Amino acid sequence: MPPDAAYAAVSRLSLGRLNLETRISYAQAAQLGPASDPAGTLAKEVAASLSSALGPICDSGGPAVWIIRRLDFDLAGGRSWEPGLVADALAEQLRAVLLRVLSGECSDIAIRFPDRAAYLAQFLADLVDGKTWDRWYYGAFAPLHPLPVGAAVRMVLEKEPGISFDILVRIAERGGLPRFLAGLGVADADRILAIVAEPNKAMPDMPVLVRICESLVGFDPPVALGGPKAMLEAMVRIGIATGLPAPVLMAGLRFVAGRLRTGGRASDRPEGRDRRAVPADLSAAARSTDVPTGGRLQSLLKQLAGRAKPGRKRSHAARAIDVDGIVTPRAGVFLLWRSVIELGLDPVFTAGCPAGLASARRQALAVALSGLNQPGAEDDEALRWLTLHEPDEMAAPALFADNAAAVQQALFATLTGLRPARPLHLVVQRVGDVSILQDALTQDWYHAARGAQSLPLPDAEIASVLVPGEMMEELPAALRRWEATPIANSTHVLFTERPGPRTETLAAAARALENLRPAGPDLDYLAGGRDPDAVDLSLMLFARAAYADVGRRLPGLTLSSAAYLGRNAVHGVGRLRINPSGSHADAEVDLSSVPFDFIWRMTGLGGTVYRLADGRSILLNMAGG
Repeated sequence: MPPDAAYAAVSRLSLGRLNLETRISYAQAAQLGPASDPAGTLAKEVAASLSSALGPICDSGGPAVWIIRRLDFDLAGGRSWEPGLVADALAEQLRAVLLRVLSGECSDIAIRFPDRAAYLAQFLADLVDGKTWDRWYYGAFAPLHPLPVGAAVRMVLEKEPGISFDILVRIAERGGLPRFLAGLGVADADRILAIVAEPNKAMPDMPVLVRICESLVGFDPPVALGGPKAMLEAMVRIGIATGLPAPVLMAGLRFVAGRLRTGGRASDRPEGRDRRAVPADLSAAARSTDVPTGGRLQSLLKQLAGRAKPGRKRSHAARAIDVDGIVTPRAGVFLLWRSVIELGLDPVFTAGCPAGLASARRQALAVALSGLNQPGAEDDEALRWLTLHEPDEMAAPALFADNAAAVQQALFATLTGLRPARPLHLVVQRVGDVSILQDALTQDWYHAARGAQSLPLPDAEIASVLVPGEMMEELPAALRRWEATPIANSTHVLFTERPGPRTETLAAAARALENLRPAGPDLDYLAGGRDPDAVDLSLMLFARAAYADVGRRLPGLTLSSAAYLGRNAVHGVGRLRINPSGSHADAEVDLSSVPFDFIWRMTGLGGTVYRLADGRSILLNMAGG
């Protein structure tokens, strides 16, 4: 069944608990006596009334999943009301409150996911990361709490076989697949393979095998097919690229894995010991009309077999330069780069780039992450090892000159995709002639441009936008058509698409302004003393996202500025040791002592290993850890 059909088949509303507190006057209670509590009778009437009142709302045909923490409301009725009338009035009141939630007015008590696959993907990713059980919107999964992580993951996927592969795809699209797989045991991964890919007796035809092999050849770093985790990773990544269903992918990958074990031989003759491994349609096609495709498949298999052989030479940039390591004042960049990888930012700013341009973009971001140490960062050997950027390769200028807006939009989609979907409350800050669009709640930066008219509205569900009153005439035309409401005791104006924002919405906007951190210090810090152009502004958005992620990992520093974190928690003189003796990582970074060492020790992140986009691994050694 297609995912959309699966969602449509289970449209429903589930009430975890309905508490009814009935209040009547003392005189009436005395007259009716102790047996007059209407709650029992009322409960019998409520179900039918709720079904009638809420059915049209909940059965809209959309796949969205809403989790609502609680709804509180009062209902005033007359003493002559019958239980059925009270139930109808209660259902209508609940309907009105629910409509307000679904319109985005109560984002603090409700969370919306695009569909069930997105909801379960977020749950499983948080489960593996150990961030699940303190989040109220996962209450439905409480029975899984005592179970090992692998067992809990299996149970969730086993209950949703029709969308299990889609769930893994959603995790991968958010950049969480490596962490997800790392949190599973081999036996768990093997069971999950059986869940997402039912046995497919029919071998994929040759064009499909060619598409699978082309995808494998294009992966950098290469994907080994030697175990269930690697097979799962390959299935998901190829599924995203090709749209092929999981059973077909499994059958094709098993065929390819078998061929790689035999050195990439893909004879089109069915004779010999390998006859059972050659699908009938493959050999027949190779003998008849599809000889070019058969040759293409054999060529791809040979390429894959060559990549799988051990002992490949490492690039010049990946070889050790000094047995004592490279001393660098920018060791903190390696700490920040962990966030670049875990947030999924690398594939965003290198999308569609050849190797040289991708390295140049990484180098430019590493320089932007250097904070006050940006001067001279281009010549830092440690950063060049990190980014594989050679001095004679493409320079950094004009990296995003042609597609700065598209890159910023892709960053916005990545950052908002890391959290459950919700209507966005945005705020605009102006620093000189630079306008910054950020999230009013998380304070993440989404867009930056010179002049407010160049600041686009993201392609998302937006509940409100807070703007300084002085900028009203400079705003994009699309935003000027919205309802504008001044904020009391403030120079800001709240724009909402729907007229007449509620009092609590205006109060929430006023609180957001009180908590808003000025953007100026971060803008100066990330610019490195330069007057930022469009390229610099795009890089600064990525750099600030990495700093913000580090802040969220440190207790009490969630909304700290990049400048504050850079001085107190990140930057200092450290050492990069490449291919260190006795280490299981390709490099180790000894980080400098910083004022907030004691906070870092509380996080337990010392000894963390992360993997770069090209497959190299880096181990972080915290000072004093």
